[in-house]
Amino acid sequence: MRLGILADSGKTTVAGLVQTWLEHQRSRVTGRTLERYETVARKYINPSLGGVRLADLRPRAIQGFYSRSLSSAVSAHIVRYCHVTLHACLRYAVRLQMLPRNPCDACEPPKAPKAKVRSLTDAELSAVLGRAKNTVLEMAIYLAATCGLRRGEALALRWAAVDLEAGLLRVRESLEKSRPGLTFKGPKTEKSRRTIRIPATTLALLRRHRTSQVSQRLAVGPAYRDLDLVIARSDGSPVDPAWLSKEFTKVARSAGITDIHYHCLRHTAATTMLRLNVHPKVVGEMLGHSTTALTLDTYSHVTPVLQDDAARRLDEVFSTIVKGA
Repeated sequence: MRLGILADSGKTTVAGLVQTWLEHQRSRVTGRTLERYETVARKYINPSLGGVRLADLRPRAIQGFYSRSLSSAVSAHIVRYCHVTLHACLRYAVRLQMLPRNPCDACEPPKAPKAKVRSLTDAELSAVLGRAKNTVLEMAIYLAATCGLRRGEALALRWAAVDLEAGLLRVRESLEKSRPGLTFKGPKTEKSRRTIRIPATTLALLRRHRTSQVSQRLAVGPAYRDLDLVIARSDGSPVDPAWLSKEFTKVARSAGITDIHYHCLRHTAATTMLRLNVHPKVVGEMLGHSTTALTLDTYSHVTPVLQDDAARRLDEVFSTIVKGA
């Protein structure tokens, strides 16, 4: 052992460690997440640091890797993801006592610019809904724009999780596409497991949609795949998430809107509720956010509107107090 480093780590390279770590992660993360790890390792980490012996890896080499990547036009977002991946990999090595400490701890990844939150205006949402009417896309738009469901959550929603009488739906699954194909998995986080009150307009559409789906199932007959999905293809099979996104973009462009994507509908639900003075905690719970702080940080652009309303209400109360003094 030298400086707390096990003898076998003297031969182990960063690429070798990464491969071992990826195998370790295989049964611990979703297929899509594993693919992201593999991609960032293959395209960025290994070409730059893969040949370095683990025992020789120093923060300066890692920081240099970040700088070279940025200089070669790799985005700050990707470099930060490289940092997250490498940090987790080296943390695994520390846990196995192959390293005394994590060299990534001393490194500073670049700050990625905060993504701008784009929501649809009432006119834009109306135009998109008009072109999606009576298509498989219509129900998906409603679930995102009025209930705040993520794409995978909407596509994994089953009728068993929808209570049409009580007007509630439960988010318990998400649909993901990876190399093996479409798979159902648990929600993004534990907070993503949530129960949502369904707005009346969406509830009415769900009732009509279910009646239409039953008729479709009878028409298809034995070939129908009854997976109990609210949103499904004509034969009952799951809708490809990528197809849904492309179809939404196509419909939006046909309405003359070129700068939105499906996830913007979820943002629309959040910003609309906040502007209607729904408490941020309630909004966060509906969206499945881990904390209220995350909701307020994500939708900070709405905060001035909330502050204006708060100031107006305080002024009304204070004016009454002054008049009575």
